[in-house]
This record gives sequence, structure tokens and C-alpha cells, in this order.
Amino acid sequence: MNNEDIKLKLQTIRNGDMGLLETFWVYFLAVFVVLSFGAALLGPFGEMLSLAAIGWTVFMLFPVFKAADKYQGAFVWAILAKVGMVVFSGAVCIGALIKVFSVFGG
Repeated sequence: MNNEDIKLKLQTIRNGDMGLLETFWVYFLAVFVVLSFGAALLGPFGEMLSLAAIGWTVFMLFPVFKAADKYQGAFVWAILAKVGMVVFSGAVCIGALIKVFSVFGG
């Protein structure tokens, strides 16, 4: 894959054109899980992967919402994807804040 292919793929994901199932489960959750497990396995050296997982979560919030808006299947799946993303993103951000305050707050 060259740079143009990667740009095109990211643009397709960002626009929510990959479909809800693929956007949520493959491009959001699977990538997040891989980054998080990698960070856990690397211990203190995995902080960059943790930051990447947080950044990926924030980035994927909008593509999942766009894919849910375009979803042609049962309405409940689109709503669950949106609610799941809000809850998951909130939990990731709260977890990050707790980690930062535990490191810098003593």
C-alpha cells in the first residue's frame, strides 16, 4: 500500500463510507484493542501506544456517527453504535484523566 492508498482508505473511513459494521468493529474496536494490548504488553514503554489508542478513539467518533447515519439496516444498530461510541469515548477519556492525575497528582 502506498501513501495515496492509505490517504484514500482514511478518507473513506472518515466519511463513514465503509459501512457501519466494518467501521465500528474493524476500524475502530479491533484497532483500539490491538493498540491497548500492545501498550499493556510493553508496560511503561507502551505509553505511546496508549496515547495512540486515545487519539484513535477520538478520531473514530465521527466516522462511526457518519456510518451510522448512512446505515440502511435496523435503526437500533445505528443508535447502539452511536451510544456505544459516546460511552466508550467517555470511558477512555476519563481513564486517561485518571492516569494523568495519578502520575502528576501524586
